[in-house]
Amino acid sequence: MNTYQTHLDELRIKQMIADVENMQLIVLLKDDKAYNKLLNKLRDAIATAYDEVTRAALKECVEYLVNKGSASFLPGDATAIDEILQKKLGKDFESVVTDDINKLTQDILKLGKVEVLKPIGMKLSFDVKDVEASKILAEQNLFWVGGHYNENLKKKFDELTAGYFDSDKTIEQIADDFEKNFGKLTEQGQQYFYDLAEHQTNTVRELGKVNGFEQAGVRYYEIRAIIDDRTSEICQRMNGTIFPVERAVEYRDNILSLKDPEAIKEASPWLSPEEVNVLPSDDGELPPGLSLPPYHFRCRTICVAYFEQ
Repeated sequence: MNTYQTHLDELRIKQMIADVENMQLIVLLKDDKAYNKLLNKLRDAIATAYDEVTRAALKECVEYLVNKGSASFLPGDATAIDEILQKKLGKDFESVVTDDINKLTQDILKLGKVEVLKPIGMKLSFDVKDVEASKILAEQNLFWVGGHYNENLKKKFDELTAGYFDSDKTIEQIADDFEKNFGKLTEQGQQYFYDLAEHQTNTVRELGKVNGFEQAGVRYYEIRAIIDDRTSEICQRMNGTIFPVERAVEYRDNILSLKDPEAIKEASPWLSPEEVNVLPSDDGELPPGLSLPPYHFRCRTICVAYFEQ
């Protein structure tokens, strides 16, 4: 009787786990719509703001050049243009998108929690800890927005304006040349911010799941990749890896403690194929930075709750 009852209990547990995993899959598929909606909102907010600030920056730079009259272009003029671009494409850009990024970061974090809690019948509880996490993550998102000029454009603009020193071009010709080249240098930003919005949406969603794991008392989670001809080597390697939730909590807490963009990159490194090939075979020895996806731009890998059978 005891053996029979034990067998029945084991079957019930297995069925409960299967039911939860099936529900989890349904929720993930359903919430892909919610994910795409939030991703598109974030993309549109950043892209629209970027379009506005680049047009304002170009207008102010051209006006500065035209107002010089017939004077020669000097190093001080390059500095003045740099200051305009620093402000317009930096702080001004940041301020325009701050409200949207704050709200959408919180919504994305909630989505991650819901994807964990709904399959096991728990209601979303978005407490002070979650609010603080979303605030920090929004600030980190703004790093990459406000730092785009210095990180990706400044050197190119410096090279452009350096070409005007001792030039036989008139100021009017320089203004025309600057306007022509401005679009070439800034148009790459649209794709950069589309990729950034997707990456940050994925990052916040996965961190939201960690908060969900904690609230639900989940002990383990599994890394799941989409395996097809687009799957990266790192995602193939990580697919099926099972970690204790404590590891994800430590990773999350470390990310939330960082204030410097370079430190964040170091904590979540993107590995080359060569680096992937020499990763330890023991999952317990994998670097902390691999605790959660995304592992690269446009990464489709996610984490899900894992239940022992």
